[in-house]
Amino acid sequence: MWLDMHVFPWCERFILWENSPWKEERFEALDIKNLLPQMYAYVHRFRAHPMFKDEVITQDAYNKSIARSKVEGKKMPLSVAYLN
Repeated sequence: MWLDMHVFPWCERFILWENSPWKEERFEALDIKNLLPQMYAYVHRFRAHPMFKDEVITQDAYNKSIARSKVEGKKMPLSVAYLN
């Protein structure tokens, strides 16, 4: 559904914290896997779907974007440089 296409990116980012530098400070601290089991399963199903699996952000690209955003005292410009 169209709603899935709009909501998925937001949900996905929360689930991607599980294997990111923010694992302890966000994913585990918020206990996402236990408190949001349906969202957790939904994101994994969506990411594995044949129509979308090659279109979603990779964990590596997401982790690079996190690393770029952690520069303190500086507002990072919007960029896709971390996708390279």
